[in-house]
Amino acid sequence: MASDPSRWHLRAHVATALIAALVVLLASVLVLPGDRSATAQPVSDTLVFAGCDSNVPLTRLLARTFMQRHSDVRIQLKTVGSTNGVALAAAGAVQIGLVSRPLRGGEERLGLTFLPYATTAVIVGADPSAPDTTLAAADLLSFYRGTKLQWNSGREIALLTREEGDSSVASLKQAMPGFAEAYAAGSNRSHWTILYSEPAMHEALLTLGFVWRQDGLSIAARAFVDFARSDEAVGILTSSGYLPVR
Repeated sequence: MASDPSRWHLRAHVATALIAALVVLLASVLVLPGDRSATAQPVSDTLVFAGCDSNVPLTRLLARTFMQRHSDVRIQLKTVGSTNGVALAAAGAVQIGLVSRPLRGGEERLGLTFLPYATTAVIVGADPSAPDTTLAAADLLSFYRGTKLQWNSGREIALLTREEGDSSVASLKQAMPGFAEAYAAGSNRSHWTILYSEPAMHEALLTLGFVWRQDGLSIAARAFVDFARSDEAVGILTSSGYLPVR
């Protein structure tokens, strides 16, 4: 019987992403210590979470409080992007992958559990020196199409955007009528600059979540997931400007 080409392609894609992610993961890992009183105690569990840059700051807040409650657990965080986080979680290379989007396409066949736990808002920002103080949806669409390349004052517009497939672009396509067509039209022009990293572009709507293999969580990792959904964690999310997903 002939093999399924789509499954071979999926395995090859995951293998390529996994190799790239492992190289980055091994290069440097951020270790989050627990409280100082617990540093002398032996560590029985070390959990490694890796993935989206935007997910790390909030997970760091949760991890610090969690480790104060569980002095025998240490959590290590690494930023490798959502796609690599999914690949690492699928391969069992990390306990939990950190993502800013739901699973896509072939990722849904990797046997992963996806748990969204917080969201942030879409932000369309401009430099403080931008002359226009208001922006209509029609203006934004014309920026992307390339039909309006100047502010009302005549000053040239420098449009910075994320790449096709990024969660911010996907969110705008879903929420703003005409954005998908405007983005497609603008892709054929050279009037914008694409930024490929979250530190370089504070991104749009993020659904922060964790992913893991269905059989891949240790007792300590499961305890962290349960903590992330607790009332105490909800308080941490809310006080930090995030919207908990319940």
